[in-house]
Amino acid sequence: MTFQGNLSNPIPSGQLLTPVGSGQGLTTNLGNAPGNVTVADRVNPEYWRYSFGIERQFPGDFLVEISYLGQRGRHLPILETVNYVPQQFRTQNPVRDAAAETFLSQVVSNPFVGLTPDSPGSNGATIARRRLLYQHPQFEASGICTGGGTFCTETDNGSNFYHGMIFRADKRFTHGFMLMSSYTWSRMREKVTPLNPWEEPEERVAAVDRPHRITFASVAELPVGRDRRWGGNWSPIVDGILGGWQFSAKFEWQVGQPLVFNNNTYFDPACGDPKQLKAHWGEDGGVFRGVDVPVIDLTCFYTLQNQPFRNAAGQPVTFQATDQIVLGQSNIRTFPTTLPDVRFMNHHLLDFGLTKNFRIRDRVRVQVRIEALNATNYTLFGVGNVTLASNDATFMKVSNIDSSTVMKPRDIQIGARVTF
Repeated sequence: MTFQGNLSNPIPSGQLLTPVGSGQGLTTNLGNAPGNVTVADRVNPEYWRYSFGIERQFPGDFLVEISYLGQRGRHLPILETVNYVPQQFRTQNPVRDAAAETFLSQVVSNPFVGLTPDSPGSNGATIARRRLLYQHPQFEASGICTGGGTFCTETDNGSNFYHGMIFRADKRFTHGFMLMSSYTWSRMREKVTPLNPWEEPEERVAAVDRPHRITFASVAELPVGRDRRWGGNWSPIVDGILGGWQFSAKFEWQVGQPLVFNNNTYFDPACGDPKQLKAHWGEDGGVFRGVDVPVIDLTCFYTLQNQPFRNAAGQPVTFQATDQIVLGQSNIRTFPTTLPDVRFMNHHLLDFGLTKNFRIRDRVRVQVRIEALNATNYTLFGVGNVTLASNDATFMKVSNIDSSTVMKPRDIQIGARVTF
């Protein structure tokens, strides 16, 4: 290994690049991607939250509560595309339009020839017609900002709202029993990105929307052993083994979050509204949906006017129909970024344990604990490993299974603690 410098001589060449600063003025990044632009007069975001509830305590130390929580966000910062192909130069064809793509990619005389020496792609005698249709053709940058865009501006056009109803039932720890339980129904919608750059932000199911959530936690002293309902006359040895145990359990369940289709996706218009699609995860007839087979019906992603795409041999094709279903810059997007019922797999987790306290002497105690974490051995994959490109063979399935699992398998632990 050869070092180019050290602490005593960090710059052997003796030359440092002079910071450009604002010296280049409007020619800064000319011909390249300028990055994201933040406006100077942006409006501060606003969040309005409001809640009310009612609770009632019943005999037996039971507490029941019903409450509502709402939120509305305004002027939220979002990124919007600055450079894009205008609507009038795009095709109405739902599939990839080869003629329209050729029109946009065709080279024409370059009015910027010789003006962008730091950007060879725009400094030559010719340039792609697409580039000259941009709002700022002197910069090479385009694309939806949530899907790889390189020239975006931060605006305050974002908004969201949330409605939630929380139902809670608790019992304080009395008579050897405690209970905490809740159910939450919620609805969250947001406007954070437009489907097409010239449109207002799309109102969609929020990417973090989880309409149903259940939680449960309980601790119960088993009614056997000394000072309990049964076994009060047991011998010290029998009581030490069978008596005085405490059972605890914790359960969580919630609906999965929507899958986000950042890139334009083809869907057969003859099939109707894609928002009617519904994902199904888990075991189904010997196969696991989401691993062995896709979680949704893919028929309409590979048909046109209800007829399947076919290859040169006349055979129906699916993801191999890349010439038709890989949409380009000439296509207008109609497929939503989120769908109400196309969601990631539900999450549920069950833990339970048994605890026993022994008194060896007046000042020495031993606690034995047996726990089962993820007792149902439920498998939860990573949402980032779901393939959402319709021209991929694993479309709407989890890829890279080995590294995708985010919940550990069932873990049984036995431990002891001595206190003195």
